[in-house]
Amino acid sequence: MKNSKKNKIIKIAAASVLSITTVVGYMIYLDLSSYKEGINEPFTESVPFITSSFNNKDGFELHQPNGTHVDIPENAFVDEKGKTVKGNIELKFREFHTAESILMSGIPMQMLDERNKYMESLGMMELRAFKNGKELSLKTGKSINVDLASTEVPNKDFNLYLLEGDKQWKETGSFKTVNNDRRDSAFVNLTPLPETPESPDPDSTDVVFTLNGNTKYAPHLKPYKGVEWKLIPSKGEPVPYWAFRLNWDKIKIDEVKGKKKLFDLTFNYSQKNYRGKTIKQTITVRARPLLTGKELKLAKAEYEKEFANYKIMAAKIELEEERLEQESSVLNRFKINQMGVFNIDCVKNLDVYATVELEFDFQANVSAEFNKVLVMMVMEEINAVVKYNAFDWDEVSVIDTRTELIMVLPDGIIARVSAEEFKKKINTTTTSKHFTNSIYFETEKMTMKEYLNKKEKSRAVPMFL
Repeated sequence: MKNSKKNKIIKIAAASVLSITTVVGYMIYLDLSSYKEGINEPFTESVPFITSSFNNKDGFELHQPNGTHVDIPENAFVDEKGKTVKGNIELKFREFHTAESILMSGIPMQMLDERNKYMESLGMMELRAFKNGKELSLKTGKSINVDLASTEVPNKDFNLYLLEGDKQWKETGSFKTVNNDRRDSAFVNLTPLPETPESPDPDSTDVVFTLNGNTKYAPHLKPYKGVEWKLIPSKGEPVPYWAFRLNWDKIKIDEVKGKKKLFDLTFNYSQKNYRGKTIKQTITVRARPLLTGKELKLAKAEYEKEFANYKIMAAKIELEEERLEQESSVLNRFKINQMGVFNIDCVKNLDVYATVELEFDFQANVSAEFNKVLVMMVMEEINAVVKYNAFDWDEVSVIDTRTELIMVLPDGIIARVSAEEFKKKINTTTTSKHFTNSIYFETEKMTMKEYLNKKEKSRAVPMFL
């Protein structure tokens, strides 16, 4: 009887231990198979913030090289007690227009409760404000105007989203797509390029001539005897070579008002034809007498000075034109009444052309499940990043777009499958729609620094409209 009771106790204890072990094991499984909420930067380096400092009472305007513009009203920020902040505050801003920058930010691009829904972005931004290291809030009733640069005009499926609590995407407010009027206005108001200084030395393209009038009948030409003249032709007008081959009866010389050493030369010619009729011709050309000796030396020095200033001015204008050309001609305009992460997005279901089971070379030495290794699918063409933990690698949805796979291993080493290698094994031609396709990849291993250097060389640059 005693032995029977003892056996029951042992069985109950064993069952309890087994139950506890099962519960603990299940809890461990739930922890390992869960996805971290919120912003989780995968690398030790991320997309840097642009930091600005300004007095809260003055407000502030932030303008980015791509045309993004943020307009903050005066006295916009309050502390944790709701009191208006006095003095300078620190503003931090960054924006994301490529899948690579989204990947580096660690900002989630799938819905928290429905991971089969992902986001295709047409521009995302993060805005924060701080005072003495403490984060500030936007005062009730205040709003910030944002013009966010866009790589294309969004269709009706795109909406404005806020990463609420830095965890869950929530549709918020609305936006409208507008022309970048600041850019257009700046182009119109660019300082016009001054006229190119005229060299005192003629070159092979200049027309040089002398006046060969009879000084006995035209004594006013004496000062110009033997002087060479350089023709200053009117823009778009042909050079009147024929005029320099005639023997003119009368030459009139008038200095152009307000122009130093620039003259209008009027030539008159008359001759009777075979019928005895008088034929008259007249032409006026603009010309400058060529200098010699000391005058030429001084003129050359002045020309070199003017030309140096001209080049500086031309370079500045060219630089400003290049800067404005980098700005997007299209902006997505909206208002925000709180700080955080905002995104112009189209939410899509993972409607796929195939499902694949992924396996990688590093799994021979690394437990991807216990080390929570994520496959990050970087899709540059649609500005999307989709993540799968190792428990879901047996059923990965594949979208028909250029895809790169990135994994961060426990020792910090990056395992990468390039978009080219991905397409060789997973594509609409060779991958079955009806069955789960088992795919094995050899990965390219590199340090964080090597990966970032590689991406720097091939970095996708957003092509703004």
